[in-house]
Amino acid sequence: MHTMQNDAYVQSMNQLWWVEGSAEWAAHKVVTGTTERDHKIEQFFNRQKECSLTQHSYDAQPFFFWGEQMFDTSWGISLGMGGRQYLKRPSRAAQILPPERWLDWAIAQAAEIITMPDGRPLPHQAAVEPLDLSDSCGASIQGPPLSVQLRELRFPLDGESPIKIEPHGAQVAYLNSSGEWIRITSNTEINSPTSPMYLVAIMPSGNNLDVKLSLTNSNIACGCHVGRWKEVATADSDAEDSFKGALEAMDQFKGMIPPDQLENLNKAKQMIESADTKDRFRFRDATKQLFEMDGGRVSYIGSGPTVTFAADGKFQIDDPHTIQNDKTKVTYRVFTHTGKWEFEDEVLKIDIKNINFLGTVEGPNSDGPKEISSTNKNSSYVGGGGDWIVSCEDSGFTLIPADEKKRRPGKNAVLRPH
Repeated sequence: MHTMQNDAYVQSMNQLWWVEGSAEWAAHKVVTGTTERDHKIEQFFNRQKECSLTQHSYDAQPFFFWGEQMFDTSWGISLGMGGRQYLKRPSRAAQILPPERWLDWAIAQAAEIITMPDGRPLPHQAAVEPLDLSDSCGASIQGPPLSVQLRELRFPLDGESPIKIEPHGAQVAYLNSSGEWIRITSNTEINSPTSPMYLVAIMPSGNNLDVKLSLTNSNIACGCHVGRWKEVATADSDAEDSFKGALEAMDQFKGMIPPDQLENLNKAKQMIESADTKDRFRFRDATKQLFEMDGGRVSYIGSGPTVTFAADGKFQIDDPHTIQNDKTKVTYRVFTHTGKWEFEDEVLKIDIKNINFLGTVEGPNSDGPKEISSTNKNSSYVGGGGDWIVSCEDSGFTLIPADEKKRRPGKNAVLRPH
């Protein structure tokens, strides 16, 4: 292949993406079944997010695999006939295909339909990167020219909204609910997008890719807190003992208690000391501390409360658990607190109003588990409400009490994706 290239297209021999990429393709045509160059295929998909097609070298071979599938065997060889001006810079290389054919190349990667020259599946595929619209209700897909960019677009939780796509000269396609790739070349608004939404984009010119995405429903609220989260337990060293003050008061006034009441005082103190009264969660109630003081046990189904901030302003805490003592067992399959959230003067205000539970209760005289359920409006038995400052992080976010007097170790709420 190099002999042919050098003899016929000597002026193009420095354009390595074509010279080496097509030579790799030709080698696979001659020696079928080889896996010795698989690492170069992996390298291509890893690099193309930051590299224009013309910046690749040996690893550009998947482009020529696709070209043979799409056209014929002579296509990859014929690219050199235009001379190096059509191979060196993205602005000229873009002209070797019509714009819609560049999108064919991009969709083929997204659909994973490119094969090795001998028909085997590629040993590696292009990775799809997540793209979240929750933070700002807007985002962009960016990249070098002639680079294929694949995204999994995620919307704010429960935030159904039309989405506007502005290609800015790029070729874009999205996967609809029927499994079809729908092409977009001009500003388009999609009324009922599927979530998550898979997008592929390529800029068939010498310009950088910059596709703009935005939600068009003004009722949608955005922020890094929008989504479904798991609260992380406060470190044991920072968690406060909820009944520490009670124990201190008992010791302080022990000498003032009449002798006939001292036994009851000591019994109460022992109950508190034997219970796990550490306050580790901001979005969990005090059931554990109170119930275990009297010899009962509380076991939670999850490692921490699940907290949901929906894009429409709804708020929910889910914390199913089981309460049990030597006589009675109550299992809450559903244990939910609901309310509203809003931002006001850069403060996140959470108003918890309702409790809903569904489960079973079983006692010595109940003849097996009995179903229980209830919905109580304008009532709540859990923490987590009030005013907070949101601190956004790459891995989630932290809620800090808005009242500076309440800020101290162990009082923040740390939430991570659920």
